[in-house]
Amino acid sequence: MSNVKRSLMSLGVLGAVALFPACNSALDDPDTADVVLEIVTITAQPIEAQDDGSGVCTFTVQDWNAQLRNEPKSELATQSPFGDIRLVRIDATYDWGSDGTIEQSRVLPVAGTVPAGGTQAVQFTPITFEDLAGREGQSASMGMLWIGETYDGYPVTVWTSRMLNVNSCILAGP
Repeated sequence: MSNVKRSLMSLGVLGAVALFPACNSALDDPDTADVVLEIVTITAQPIEAQDDGSGVCTFTVQDWNAQLRNEPKSELATQSPFGDIRLVRIDATYDWGSDGTIEQSRVLPVAGTVPAGGTQAVQFTPITFEDLAGREGQSASMGMLWIGETYDGYPVTVWTSRMLNVNSCILAGP
């Protein structure tokens, strides 16, 4: 009987120890926001390129569309405006090579508020025209750190990546 009690106690202690790390994530941290920002979808358009007739390649950048979700961590974070996430910016990085070296970084503006417990569609420009110089026909692995904040000033971030494709220049006809 004594061995059975020791075995059960040992299993109980091991079970409790296994649960402790689960209580130390950002989801449980009282010093972080009461909500989590999630990327549901991003629709990425390629950058169009065309010769303007004089041998100069011009680019057309279409906005990308994103669907964002605000997931509350508790019942208290489901009410607006206190559970809302105000979008601040996107910190973008572009890896144009095969060696994984970040060659460019850029702060991209993004506007909108993701309501508590809801979703929000936003549009943003994935790259500036000045960053396209010499990039005709290339692709970049684009990393995006979405940065927002709650009504009470807590930062909320989420990381995602997509391929940014720049089409080859199409020569104008005669």
